Amino acid sequence: LLALLLLATLPAEAARFWRWQGEDGVTQYGDRPPPDGSARPAESFGYRRQSGPPVQLRVVDRGSHHEVHAGNRLPGPVQVELRMRQGDNVTSVPHMPVQAVLPARSETVVARLYVPDPRRGSAFDVVLDQMPGDPRARPVDYEYRLPFEYGRIRVDQGFGGRYSHDDAQNRYAVDFAVPEGTPVLAAREGVVLQVESDFSGTGLDRERYGGRANYVRILHADGSMALYAHL
Repeated sequence: LLALLLLATLPAEAARFWRWQGEDGVTQYGDRPPPDGSARPAESFGYRRQSGPPVQLRVVDRGSHHEVHAGNRLPGPVQVELRMRQGDNVTSVPHMPVQAVLPARSETVVARLYVPDPRRGSAFDVVLDQMPGDPRARPVDYEYRLPFEYGRIRVDQGFGGRYSHDDAQNRYAVDFAVPEGTPVLAAREGVVLQVESDFSGTGLDRERYGGRANYVRILHADGSMALYAHL
């Protein structure tokens, strides 16, 4: 089952794939060439996983105050929200919760923390929520290709499906029934943001692809994203 949702681990070594024309004229891909010798090597590449979340939090003591830094390690934007889970004798500038969009591979000071009364002790506990992408993106019309080389295929679940496409995040997902081992192709060119191969759940996913699951997230030029899940 393959799910394509329009909106990171693989080994560093690249596997080798082959490309050839089938009898029906459709391009075929496989990890073994056909016996007639008509195949040519298809380009492939490796993707090395970075451990930890895409955005990491760093607190710097400046003496008069603390700076809360958020560092984005992805090759695309990430929206973050910084909130104070617990604080004693601490003031945040700007006031929390603070939202920001971090550009690709950048680090930003999200907030500064000050102690109003230096005669008393102080303590704080901050939490950073993060979501890949920029909510200000405005997608353009685009005619998507199918993410596999088949002329006809069964759609198991479409837009707004009651089984698992009934929430905002998954409303415009499409589930395709394809044979196991089918090469999955990008439906549109873009930049690979995340690759995750760590599924250990018992349902369709773990926390709607936010936890451990198998998926590939691709960022398009207009800021929209495609999530290839249920892999």
